[in-house]
Amino acid sequence: MHPHGNTYETYHYTLLPGCALQEEKKSLTLGELLAGERVFTLATDIRFNHNTSDRVLCKHKFNVYEAKILAYVIQRNYRYELTIDELPVWGAIGDKISDNELSIFLHQTFYIGVNGNEIVNVTFETSSPAKFEIDTVYTFTYSVVFEPSTVEYANRFSTVFETRYVSSRTRLASLINTSLIVLLLFSLIALILSRTLRSEHAKIEREAQFRLEGQDIIDESGWRCLYADVFRVPRHTGIFCAILGCGTQLLLLTALTIFLSVVSNHRTSMSHNLVTFSVLGYVFTSSIAGYVSGYQFMGCGFMAPPMASKWIRAFHVTFLLVPVIYTTVFSPTWFVAMIYGSSKLPCFKGVIIVLCLWVFVAYPLCLAGVLCSRYVFRRTERRRNIPHVNQIPRLIPRPPRKLLAPRYLLLVSGILPFIAVFVEFSFVFTSIWSLRPFHFYGFLTVTAIFYIVVTACVSVVATFVLLSTENHYWKWMSIGFGASCAAYTFAYAVFFYLFKTSMHGPFMLVLYYSYCFVIMLFLALIGGTVSYFAASYFVKAIYAQAKND
Repeated sequence: MHPHGNTYETYHYTLLPGCALQEEKKSLTLGELLAGERVFTLATDIRFNHNTSDRVLCKHKFNVYEAKILAYVIQRNYRYELTIDELPVWGAIGDKISDNELSIFLHQTFYIGVNGNEIVNVTFETSSPAKFEIDTVYTFTYSVVFEPSTVEYANRFSTVFETRYVSSRTRLASLINTSLIVLLLFSLIALILSRTLRSEHAKIEREAQFRLEGQDIIDESGWRCLYADVFRVPRHTGIFCAILGCGTQLLLLTALTIFLSVVSNHRTSMSHNLVTFSVLGYVFTSSIAGYVSGYQFMGCGFMAPPMASKWIRAFHVTFLLVPVIYTTVFSPTWFVAMIYGSSKLPCFKGVIIVLCLWVFVAYPLCLAGVLCSRYVFRRTERRRNIPHVNQIPRLIPRPPRKLLAPRYLLLVSGILPFIAVFVEFSFVFTSIWSLRPFHFYGFLTVTAIFYIVVTACVSVVATFVLLSTENHYWKWMSIGFGASCAAYTFAYAVFFYLFKTSMHGPFMLVLYYSYCFVIMLFLALIGGTVSYFAASYFVKAIYAQAKND
Protein backbone atom coordinates (compact mmCIF):
# COMPACT_ATOMS: atom_id res chain seq x y z
CA MET A 1 0.00 0.00 0.00
CA HIS A 2 1.08 3.59 -0.53
CA PRO A 3 -0.21 7.11 0.24
CA HIS A 4 -1.87 9.14 -2.48
CA GLY A 5 0.71 10.91 -4.63
CA ASN A 6 3.64 8.88 -3.28
CA THR A 7 3.47 5.88 -5.57
CA TYR A 8 6.83 4.45 -4.53
CA GLU A 9 6.47 4.97 -0.78
CA THR A 10 5.19 1.44 -0.28
CA TYR A 11 4.48 -0.50 2.90
CA HIS A 12 3.49 -4.08 3.51
CA TYR A 13 -0.25 -4.65 3.74
CA THR A 14 0.26 -6.56 6.99
CA LEU A 15 0.90 -3.25 8.78
CA LEU A 16 -2.78 -2.44 8.23
CA PRO A 17 -5.10 -3.75 10.97
CA GLY A 18 -8.08 -5.77 9.84
CA CYS A 19 -8.61 -9.16 8.28
CA ALA A 20 -5.74 -11.57 8.83
CA LEU A 21 -3.50 -12.46 5.90
CA GLN A 22 -1.49 -15.58 5.27
CA GLU A 23 2.00 -15.24 3.79
CA GLU A 24 2.33 -17.23 0.62
CA LYS A 25 5.25 -19.61 0.66
CA LYS A 26 6.87 -19.32 -2.73
CA SER A 27 10.34 -18.71 -4.04
CA LEU A 28 10.86 -15.06 -4.91
CA THR A 29 12.97 -13.86 -7.82
CA LEU A 30 16.08 -11.80 -7.24
CA GLY A 31 14.22 -8.70 -8.41
CA GLU A 32 11.43 -9.29 -5.88
CA LEU A 33 13.97 -9.80 -3.09
CA LEU A 34 15.77 -6.56 -3.92
CA ALA A 35 12.43 -4.73 -4.11
CA GLY A 36 11.48 -6.02 -0.65
CA GLU A 37 8.45 -7.88 -1.99
CA ARG A 38 6.43 -10.25 0.18
CA VAL A 39 3.31 -12.04 -1.08
CA PHE A 40 0.28 -12.48 1.18
CA THR A 41 -3.00 -14.27 0.46
CA LEU A 42 -6.36 -12.73 1.27
CA ALA A 43 -8.85 -15.16 2.83
CA THR A 44 -11.16 -15.19 -0.19
CA ASP A 45 -12.66 -18.23 -1.87
CA ILE A 46 -12.66 -17.41 -5.58
CA ARG A 47 -13.45 -20.23 -7.97
CA PHE A 48 -13.22 -19.88 -11.71
CA ASN A 49 -16.55 -18.91 -13.34
CA HIS A 50 -18.42 -19.13 -10.02
CA ASN A 51 -20.06 -15.87 -8.97
CA THR A 52 -20.38 -15.11 -5.29
CA SER A 53 -22.30 -12.35 -3.54
CA ASP A 54 -21.79 -10.74 -0.13
CA ARG A 55 -19.60 -13.49 1.21
CA VAL A 56 -18.08 -12.71 4.61
CA LEU A 57 -14.35 -12.10 4.56
CA CYS A 58 -13.92 -11.52 8.29
CA LYS A 59 -15.24 -9.66 11.31
CA HIS A 60 -12.98 -7.30 13.19
CA LYS A 61 -13.15 -4.83 16.07
CA PHE A 62 -10.48 -2.13 16.11
CA ASN A 63 -8.89 -1.22 19.42
CA VAL A 64 -7.46 2.22 20.21
CA TYR A 65 -4.00 1.49 18.76
CA GLU A 66 -5.39 -0.04 15.57
CA ALA A 67 -7.86 2.82 15.21
CA LYS A 68 -5.01 5.36 15.27
CA ILE A 69 -3.20 3.48 12.50
CA LEU A 70 -6.32 3.15 10.37
CA ALA A 71 -7.29 6.81 10.89
CA TYR A 72 -3.79 7.88 9.83
CA VAL A 73 -4.02 5.72 6.69
CA ILE A 74 -7.50 6.95 5.71
CA GLN A 75 -6.69 10.63 6.27
CA ARG A 76 -3.71 10.35 3.92
CA ASN A 77 -5.75 8.46 1.32
CA TYR A 78 -3.68 5.28 1.29
CA ARG A 79 -4.40 2.77 -1.49
CA TYR A 80 -3.65 -0.92 -1.42
CA GLU A 81 -2.80 -3.30 -4.24
CA LEU A 82 -4.23 -6.75 -4.86
CA THR A 83 -3.15 -9.18 -7.56
CA ILE A 84 -5.38 -11.72 -9.30
CA ASP A 85 -3.65 -14.00 -11.79
CA GLU A 86 -0.79 -11.46 -12.07
CA LEU A 87 -3.24 -8.64 -12.88
CA PRO A 88 -3.00 -5.82 -10.30
CA VAL A 89 -5.94 -3.81 -8.99
CA TRP A 90 -5.98 -0.92 -6.54
CA GLY A 91 -8.55 0.06 -3.95
CA ALA A 92 -9.13 2.69 -1.27
CA ILE A 93 -9.28 1.76 2.40
CA GLY A 94 -11.72 4.46 3.42
CA ASP A 95 -12.73 8.06 2.90
CA LYS A 96 -12.48 11.31 4.80
CA ILE A 97 -15.97 12.76 5.34
CA SER A 98 -14.89 15.74 7.46
CA ASP A 99 -11.99 16.71 9.69
CA ASN A 100 -13.41 14.70 12.57
CA GLU A 101 -15.29 11.97 10.75
CA LEU A 102 -13.95 9.06 8.70
CA SER A 103 -15.58 6.18 6.88
CA ILE A 104 -14.27 2.71 6.09
CA PHE A 105 -15.24 0.59 3.08
CA LEU A 106 -16.63 -2.78 4.11
CA HIS A 107 -17.36 -4.41 0.76
CA GLN A 108 -15.09 -5.40 -2.11
CA THR A 109 -16.35 -6.38 -5.56
CA PHE A 110 -14.12 -8.17 -8.07
CA TYR A 111 -15.17 -8.04 -11.72
CA ILE A 112 -13.18 -10.70 -13.55
CA GLY A 113 -13.27 -10.81 -17.34
CA VAL A 114 -12.77 -14.21 -18.93
CA ASN A 115 -12.15 -15.27 -22.50
CA GLY A 116 -12.60 -19.01 -22.79
CA ASN A 117 -10.63 -20.55 -19.94
CA GLU A 118 -8.38 -17.55 -19.41
CA ILE A 119 -8.65 -14.52 -17.13
CA VAL A 120 -8.02 -11.47 -19.33
CA ASN A 121 -8.94 -8.46 -17.17
CA VAL A 122 -9.84 -7.56 -13.60
CA THR A 123 -11.54 -4.48 -12.15
CA PHE A 124 -12.10 -3.75 -8.50
CA GLU A 125 -14.55 -1.63 -6.53
CA THR A 126 -14.88 -0.78 -2.84
CA SER A 127 -18.28 0.15 -1.45
CA SER A 128 -20.56 0.07 1.63
CA PRO A 129 -18.90 2.91 3.55
CA ALA A 130 -19.48 2.85 7.31
CA LYS A 131 -18.64 5.45 9.90
CA PHE A 132 -15.35 4.54 11.54
CA GLU A 133 -15.56 4.18 15.32
CA ILE A 134 -13.58 2.45 18.04
CA ASP A 135 -14.82 -0.80 19.59
CA THR A 136 -17.33 -1.41 16.82
CA VAL A 137 -17.49 -4.81 15.17
CA TYR A 138 -17.26 -4.46 11.39
CA THR A 139 -18.16 -7.21 8.96
CA PHE A 140 -16.04 -7.17 5.79
CA THR A 141 -17.60 -8.83 2.74
CA TYR A 142 -16.73 -9.44 -0.89
CA SER A 143 -18.41 -10.37 -4.14
CA VAL A 144 -17.00 -11.95 -7.29
CA VAL A 145 -18.56 -11.41 -10.71
CA PHE A 146 -17.24 -13.26 -13.76
CA GLU A 147 -17.99 -11.54 -17.06
CA PRO A 148 -17.31 -12.62 -20.65
CA SER A 149 -14.72 -10.48 -22.38
CA THR A 150 -13.47 -10.09 -25.94
CA VAL A 151 -9.96 -9.14 -24.81
CA GLU A 152 -7.39 -11.62 -26.03
CA TYR A 153 -5.05 -13.23 -23.55
CA ALA A 154 -2.03 -11.68 -25.27
CA ASN A 155 -3.51 -8.22 -24.61
CA ARG A 156 -4.62 -8.86 -21.04
CA PHE A 157 -2.39 -6.13 -19.64
CA SER A 158 -3.81 -3.42 -21.90
CA THR A 159 -6.20 -2.27 -19.16
CA VAL A 160 -3.30 -1.90 -16.75
CA PHE A 161 -1.09 0.04 -19.12
CA GLU A 162 -3.30 2.94 -20.11
CA THR A 163 -2.62 3.51 -23.75
CA ARG A 164 -5.24 6.27 -23.66
CA TYR A 165 -2.82 8.43 -21.70
CA VAL A 166 -0.65 8.80 -24.80
CA SER A 167 -2.75 8.47 -27.93
CA SER A 168 -1.35 7.12 -31.17
CA ARG A 169 -1.65 10.55 -32.75
CA THR A 170 0.31 12.15 -29.90
CA ARG A 171 2.98 9.49 -30.14
CA LEU A 172 3.29 9.91 -33.89
CA ALA A 173 3.43 13.70 -33.61
CA SER A 174 6.13 13.57 -30.94
CA LEU A 175 8.21 11.09 -32.93
CA ILE A 176 7.91 13.18 -36.10
CA ASN A 177 8.83 16.31 -34.16
CA THR A 178 11.87 14.65 -32.60
CA SER A 179 12.91 13.11 -35.92
CA LEU A 180 12.82 16.51 -37.59
CA ILE A 181 14.89 18.05 -34.79
CA VAL A 182 17.47 15.26 -35.02
CA LEU A 183 17.57 15.50 -38.82
CA LEU A 184 18.02 19.27 -38.61
CA LEU A 185 20.83 18.97 -36.07
CA PHE A 186 22.52 16.22 -38.05
CA SER A 187 22.30 18.22 -41.30
CA LEU A 188 23.58 21.37 -39.62
CA ILE A 189 26.51 19.54 -38.06
CA ALA A 190 27.36 17.80 -41.32
CA LEU A 191 27.22 21.13 -43.19
CA ILE A 192 29.50 22.87 -40.70
CA LEU A 193 32.03 20.05 -40.72
CA SER A 194 32.06 19.63 -44.48
CA ARG A 195 32.56 23.34 -45.13
CA THR A 196 35.24 23.66 -42.46
CA LEU A 197 37.15 20.58 -43.56
CA ARG A 198 36.85 21.60 -47.20
CA SER A 199 38.37 24.97 -46.30
CA GLU A 200 41.16 23.28 -44.35
CA HIS A 201 41.85 20.91 -47.24
CA ALA A 202 42.08 23.82 -49.66
CA LYS A 203 44.48 25.53 -47.27
CA ILE A 204 46.69 22.44 -47.19
CA GLU A 205 46.72 22.30 -50.99
CA ARG A 206 47.78 25.95 -51.18
CA GLU A 207 50.63 25.31 -48.76
CA ALA A 208 51.73 22.31 -50.82
CA GLN A 209 51.72 24.51 -53.91
CA PHE A 210 53.86 27.08 -52.08
CA ARG A 211 56.38 24.37 -51.23
CA LEU A 212 56.59 23.32 -54.87
CA GLU A 213 57.29 26.93 -55.79
CA GLY A 214 60.02 27.16 -53.16
CA GLN A 215 58.08 29.37 -50.77
CA ASP A 216 58.19 28.33 -47.09
CA ILE A 217 55.01 30.11 -46.04
CA ILE A 218 53.31 27.74 -43.67
CA ASP A 219 50.74 28.98 -41.23
CA GLU A 220 51.02 26.66 -38.23
CA SER A 221 47.80 27.59 -36.49
CA GLY A 222 44.54 25.95 -35.63
CA TRP A 223 44.05 22.25 -35.13
CA ARG A 224 46.90 21.22 -37.47
CA CYS A 225 49.56 22.61 -35.15
CA LEU A 226 48.54 20.13 -32.44
CA TYR A 227 49.79 17.00 -34.25
CA ALA A 228 52.46 16.45 -31.55
CA ASP A 229 50.08 17.00 -28.61
CA VAL A 230 46.68 15.74 -29.67
CA PHE A 231 47.43 12.10 -28.80
CA ARG A 232 48.85 12.90 -25.38
CA VAL A 233 47.90 10.53 -22.56
CA PRO A 234 45.09 12.08 -20.46
CA ARG A 235 45.51 12.82 -16.80
CA HIS A 236 44.07 10.39 -14.25
CA THR A 237 44.32 7.63 -16.82
CA GLY A 238 42.91 4.90 -14.59
CA ILE A 239 39.66 6.79 -13.94
CA PHE A 240 39.50 7.83 -17.59
CA CYS A 241 39.70 4.24 -18.83
CA ALA A 242 37.29 3.05 -16.12
CA ILE A 243 34.69 5.57 -17.30
CA LEU A 244 34.97 4.29 -20.86
CA GLY A 245 34.76 0.65 -19.78
CA CYS A 246 31.78 1.15 -17.45
CA GLY A 247 30.06 3.43 -19.96
CA THR A 248 30.33 0.77 -22.66
CA GLN A 249 29.01 -1.86 -20.26
CA LEU A 250 26.03 0.31 -19.24
CA LEU A 251 25.28 1.12 -22.88
CA LEU A 252 25.20 -2.57 -23.78
CA LEU A 253 23.17 -3.42 -20.68
CA THR A 254 20.65 -0.66 -21.44
CA ALA A 255 20.23 -1.90 -25.01
CA LEU A 256 19.68 -5.49 -23.85
CA THR A 257 17.22 -4.40 -21.14
CA ILE A 258 15.17 -2.28 -23.55
CA PHE A 259 15.10 -5.13 -26.05
CA LEU A 260 13.89 -7.56 -23.39
CA SER A 261 11.17 -5.16 -22.25
CA VAL A 262 9.96 -4.58 -25.81
CA VAL A 263 9.57 -8.26 -26.60
CA SER A 264 8.21 -9.21 -23.18
CA ASN A 265 4.49 -9.82 -22.80
CA HIS A 266 4.41 -10.21 -19.00
CA ARG A 267 4.37 -6.53 -18.27
CA THR A 268 3.16 -6.38 -14.70
CA SER A 269 5.84 -8.64 -13.32
CA MET A 270 8.25 -7.20 -15.85
CA SER A 271 9.57 -4.56 -13.42
CA HIS A 272 10.87 -7.28 -11.11
CA ASN A 273 12.06 -9.36 -14.05
CA LEU A 274 13.95 -6.35 -15.38
CA VAL A 275 15.61 -5.84 -12.00
CA THR A 276 16.71 -9.48 -12.06
CA PHE A 277 17.89 -9.21 -15.65
CA SER A 278 19.70 -5.92 -14.96
CA VAL A 279 21.62 -7.37 -12.02
CA LEU A 280 22.55 -10.57 -13.85
CA GLY A 281 23.24 -8.63 -17.04
CA TYR A 282 25.57 -6.26 -15.21
CA VAL A 283 27.42 -9.16 -13.62
CA PHE A 284 27.93 -11.06 -16.88
CA THR A 285 28.84 -7.97 -18.93
CA SER A 286 31.62 -7.08 -16.51
CA SER A 287 34.00 -8.67 -18.99
CA ILE A 288 33.03 -5.96 -21.50
CA ALA A 289 33.91 -3.22 -19.03
CA GLY A 290 37.21 -4.92 -18.27
CA TYR A 291 38.05 -5.42 -21.95
CA VAL A 292 37.34 -1.82 -23.03
CA SER A 293 39.04 -0.31 -20.00
CA GLY A 294 42.06 -2.60 -20.32
CA TYR A 295 42.43 -1.97 -24.05
CA GLN A 296 42.33 1.79 -23.57
CA PHE A 297 44.80 1.58 -20.70
CA MET A 298 47.18 -0.53 -22.77
CA GLY A 299 47.16 2.18 -25.43
CA CYS A 300 48.00 4.78 -22.82
CA GLY A 301 50.66 2.49 -21.37
CA PHE A 302 52.47 2.24 -24.73
CA MET A 303 52.40 6.02 -25.00
CA ALA A 304 53.69 6.41 -21.42
CA PRO A 305 55.64 3.23 -20.44
CA PRO A 306 55.94 4.08 -16.69
CA MET A 307 52.16 3.87 -16.49
CA ALA A 308 51.90 0.34 -17.90
CA SER A 309 52.62 -1.31 -14.53
CA LYS A 310 49.54 0.34 -12.96
CA TRP A 311 47.03 -1.74 -14.91
CA ILE A 312 45.89 -3.62 -11.78
CA ARG A 313 44.88 -0.34 -10.16
CA ALA A 314 42.96 0.65 -13.29
CA PHE A 315 41.22 -2.73 -13.27
CA HIS A 316 40.02 -2.26 -9.70
CA VAL A 317 38.77 1.25 -10.44
CA THR A 318 36.75 -0.20 -13.32
CA PHE A 319 35.37 -2.98 -11.16
CA LEU A 320 34.36 -0.67 -8.29
CA LEU A 321 33.11 2.42 -10.14
CA VAL A 322 29.44 1.55 -10.77
CA PRO A 323 28.80 -0.36 -7.50
CA VAL A 324 30.34 2.46 -5.45
CA ILE A 325 28.18 5.06 -7.23
CA TYR A 326 25.02 2.99 -6.76
CA THR A 327 25.66 2.14 -3.11
CA THR A 328 26.69 5.68 -2.16
CA VAL A 329 23.65 7.30 -3.73
CA PHE A 330 21.09 4.77 -2.48
CA SER A 331 22.42 4.41 1.08
CA PRO A 332 20.33 7.40 2.31
CA THR A 333 17.23 5.88 0.68
CA TRP A 334 17.74 2.53 2.40
CA PHE A 335 18.39 4.29 5.72
CA VAL A 336 15.18 6.32 5.44
CA ALA A 337 13.24 3.22 4.32
CA MET A 338 14.46 1.38 7.40
CA ILE A 339 13.33 4.24 9.66
CA TYR A 340 9.91 4.42 8.00
CA GLY A 341 9.47 0.65 7.91
CA SER A 342 8.92 0.75 4.15
CA SER A 343 8.97 -2.28 1.91
CA LYS A 344 11.51 -0.50 -0.30
CA LEU A 345 14.28 -1.80 1.95
CA PRO A 346 15.97 -4.66 0.07
CA CYS A 347 15.73 -8.10 1.58
CA PHE A 348 18.92 -9.22 3.35
CA LYS A 349 18.92 -12.46 1.36
CA GLY A 350 18.82 -10.51 -1.92
CA VAL A 351 21.72 -8.31 -0.83
CA ILE A 352 23.83 -11.38 0.04
CA ILE A 353 23.07 -12.94 -3.35
CA VAL A 354 24.11 -9.77 -5.17
CA LEU A 355 27.34 -9.52 -3.15
CA CYS A 356 28.20 -13.14 -3.96
CA LEU A 357 27.51 -12.60 -7.66
CA TRP A 358 29.59 -9.43 -7.64
CA VAL A 359 32.59 -10.94 -5.85
CA PHE A 360 32.64 -14.48 -7.25
CA VAL A 361 31.34 -13.88 -10.79
CA ALA A 362 31.75 -10.23 -11.79
CA TYR A 363 35.30 -9.91 -10.43
CA PRO A 364 36.75 -12.88 -12.38
CA LEU A 365 34.88 -11.85 -15.53
CA CYS A 366 36.15 -8.27 -15.33
CA LEU A 367 39.69 -9.53 -14.75
CA ALA A 368 39.35 -11.92 -17.68
CA GLY A 369 38.24 -9.02 -19.88
CA VAL A 370 41.31 -7.00 -18.89
CA LEU A 371 43.69 -9.91 -19.54
CA CYS A 372 42.03 -10.63 -22.87
CA SER A 373 42.40 -6.99 -23.92
CA ARG A 374 46.10 -7.03 -23.06
CA TYR A 375 46.58 -10.16 -25.15
CA VAL A 376 44.64 -8.75 -28.10
CA PHE A 377 46.47 -5.44 -27.93
CA ARG A 378 49.88 -7.10 -27.98
CA ARG A 379 48.87 -9.16 -31.02
CA THR A 380 47.86 -6.09 -33.03
CA GLU A 381 50.10 -3.73 -34.94
CA ARG A 382 49.03 -0.76 -32.89
CA ARG A 383 52.24 -0.67 -30.84
CA ARG A 384 54.24 -0.07 -34.04
CA ASN A 385 52.19 2.98 -34.94
CA ILE A 386 52.71 5.06 -31.83
CA PRO A 387 52.20 8.72 -32.75
CA HIS A 388 54.84 11.26 -31.84
CA VAL A 389 54.11 13.32 -28.72
CA ASN A 390 56.25 16.19 -27.45
CA GLN A 391 57.65 15.81 -23.96
CA ILE A 392 56.59 19.33 -22.99
CA PRO A 393 52.89 20.06 -23.56
CA ARG A 394 52.06 22.96 -25.84
CA LEU A 395 50.70 26.03 -24.09
CA ILE A 396 47.01 26.60 -24.67
CA PRO A 397 46.21 30.13 -25.86
CA ARG A 398 43.15 32.06 -24.81
CA PRO A 399 40.18 31.37 -27.13
CA PRO A 400 39.65 34.09 -29.76
CA ARG A 401 36.03 34.42 -28.62
CA LYS A 402 34.59 34.04 -25.15
CA LEU A 403 31.85 31.70 -26.38
CA LEU A 404 34.52 29.26 -27.59
CA ALA A 405 35.78 28.69 -24.04
CA PRO A 406 35.48 25.07 -22.85
CA ARG A 407 32.82 25.84 -20.23
CA TYR A 408 30.51 27.34 -22.86
CA LEU A 409 31.13 24.41 -25.18
CA LEU A 410 30.06 22.09 -22.36
CA LEU A 411 26.83 24.05 -21.86
CA VAL A 412 25.91 24.03 -25.55
CA SER A 413 26.91 20.42 -26.21
CA GLY A 414 24.70 19.23 -23.36
CA ILE A 415 21.54 21.10 -24.23
CA LEU A 416 21.31 19.94 -27.86
CA PRO A 417 20.90 16.19 -27.12
CA PHE A 418 18.48 17.06 -24.33
CA ILE A 419 16.30 19.12 -26.68
CA ALA A 420 16.31 16.29 -29.22
CA VAL A 421 14.87 13.74 -26.77
CA PHE A 422 12.94 16.04 -24.41
CA VAL A 423 9.43 15.11 -25.62
CA GLU A 424 9.90 11.35 -25.31
CA PHE A 425 11.79 11.80 -22.06
CA SER A 426 8.88 13.72 -20.54
CA PHE A 427 6.49 10.87 -21.48
CA VAL A 428 8.75 8.32 -19.80
CA PHE A 429 9.10 10.44 -16.67
CA THR A 430 5.35 10.94 -16.42
CA SER A 431 4.73 7.22 -16.82
CA ILE A 432 7.19 6.26 -14.10
CA TRP A 433 6.47 8.86 -11.45
CA SER A 434 2.85 9.97 -11.99
CA LEU A 435 1.16 6.54 -11.89
CA ARG A 436 0.12 6.74 -15.54
CA PRO A 437 1.58 3.49 -16.80
CA PHE A 438 1.88 2.76 -20.47
CA HIS A 439 4.27 0.61 -22.45
CA PHE A 440 6.93 3.28 -22.94
CA TYR A 441 9.81 1.00 -23.92
CA GLY A 442 9.16 1.59 -27.61
CA PHE A 443 9.55 5.29 -26.87
CA LEU A 444 12.70 4.53 -24.94
CA THR A 445 14.20 2.68 -27.91
CA VAL A 446 13.67 5.62 -30.26
CA THR A 447 14.87 8.05 -27.60
CA ALA A 448 18.07 6.08 -27.05
CA ILE A 449 18.86 5.97 -30.78
CA PHE A 450 18.25 9.70 -31.20
CA TYR A 451 20.28 10.46 -28.10
CA ILE A 452 23.29 8.45 -29.30
CA VAL A 453 23.22 9.99 -32.80
CA VAL A 454 22.90 13.58 -31.59
CA THR A 455 25.49 13.11 -28.83
CA ALA A 456 28.02 11.71 -31.30
CA CYS A 457 27.43 14.51 -33.81
CA VAL A 458 27.61 17.27 -31.20
CA SER A 459 30.76 15.75 -29.74
CA VAL A 460 32.49 15.79 -33.12
CA VAL A 461 31.66 19.46 -33.70
CA ALA A 462 32.56 20.53 -30.16
CA THR A 463 35.86 18.64 -30.32
CA PHE A 464 36.74 20.23 -33.64
CA VAL A 465 35.95 23.68 -32.25
CA LEU A 466 38.11 22.91 -29.21
CA LEU A 467 41.03 21.80 -31.38
CA SER A 468 40.61 24.85 -33.60
CA THR A 469 41.28 27.03 -30.55
CA GLU A 470 44.54 25.05 -30.13
CA ASN A 471 43.34 23.25 -27.01
CA HIS A 472 44.72 19.71 -27.11
CA TYR A 473 43.02 18.47 -23.92
CA TRP A 474 40.15 17.05 -25.92
CA LYS A 475 39.95 13.59 -24.38
CA TRP A 476 38.51 14.57 -21.02
CA MET A 477 36.56 17.38 -22.65
CA SER A 478 34.93 14.99 -25.12
CA ILE A 479 33.65 12.92 -22.20
CA GLY A 480 32.32 16.12 -20.69
CA PHE A 481 30.54 17.03 -23.94
CA GLY A 482 28.49 13.84 -23.78
CA ALA A 483 28.06 13.81 -20.00
CA SER A 484 26.78 17.39 -19.77
CA CYS A 485 23.35 16.32 -21.06
CA ALA A 486 22.85 14.55 -17.73
CA ALA A 487 22.94 17.91 -15.92
CA TYR A 488 19.98 19.15 -17.97
CA THR A 489 18.21 15.86 -17.30
CA PHE A 490 18.62 16.34 -13.57
CA ALA A 491 17.42 19.94 -13.85
CA TYR A 492 14.26 18.67 -15.56
CA ALA A 493 13.86 16.08 -12.80
CA VAL A 494 13.89 18.88 -10.21
CA PHE A 495 11.30 20.82 -12.25
CA PHE A 496 9.16 17.70 -12.60
CA TYR A 497 9.19 17.04 -8.86
CA LEU A 498 8.25 20.61 -7.96
CA PHE A 499 5.56 21.30 -10.56
CA LYS A 500 4.36 18.05 -12.16
CA THR A 501 3.79 15.69 -9.23
CA SER A 502 2.00 15.66 -5.89
CA MET A 503 4.78 13.74 -4.15
CA HIS A 504 5.50 14.88 -0.62
CA GLY A 505 7.33 13.93 2.54
CA PRO A 506 10.99 13.22 3.38
CA PHE A 507 10.85 9.61 2.23
CA MET A 508 9.73 10.40 -1.33
CA LEU A 509 12.12 13.36 -1.47
CA VAL A 510 15.11 11.16 -0.70
CA LEU A 511 13.92 8.26 -2.87
CA TYR A 512 13.06 10.43 -5.88
CA TYR A 513 16.33 12.32 -5.96
CA SER A 514 18.35 9.17 -5.30
CA TYR A 515 16.80 7.50 -8.34
CA CYS A 516 17.24 10.62 -10.47
CA PHE A 517 20.84 11.13 -9.36
CA VAL A 518 21.75 7.53 -10.22
CA ILE A 519 20.05 7.89 -13.60
CA MET A 520 21.94 11.14 -14.18
CA LEU A 521 25.32 9.58 -13.33
CA PHE A 522 24.71 6.49 -15.46
CA LEU A 523 23.49 8.69 -18.32
CA ALA A 524 26.66 10.74 -17.93
CA LEU A 525 28.79 7.59 -18.20
CA ILE A 526 26.94 6.40 -21.30
CA GLY A 527 26.90 9.82 -22.96
CA GLY A 528 30.55 10.46 -22.14
CA THR A 529 31.56 7.11 -23.62
CA VAL A 530 29.60 7.64 -26.84
CA SER A 531 30.97 11.16 -27.11
CA TYR A 532 34.58 10.11 -26.59
CA PHE A 533 34.57 7.29 -29.13
CA ALA A 534 32.91 9.52 -31.73
CA ALA A 535 35.43 12.29 -31.10
CA SER A 536 38.34 9.82 -31.07
CA TYR A 537 37.36 8.39 -34.44
CA PHE A 538 37.02 11.90 -35.86
CA VAL A 539 40.36 13.11 -34.47
CA LYS A 540 42.25 10.10 -35.80
CA ALA A 541 40.59 10.52 -39.20
CA ILE A 542 41.40 14.22 -39.66
CA TYR A 543 45.00 13.90 -38.48
CA ALA A 544 45.57 10.83 -40.65
CA GLN A 545 44.19 12.78 -43.62
CA ALA A 546 46.34 15.79 -42.76
CA LYS A 547 49.40 13.53 -42.58
CA ASN A 548 48.64 12.04 -45.99
CA ASP A 549 48.11 15.49 -47.49
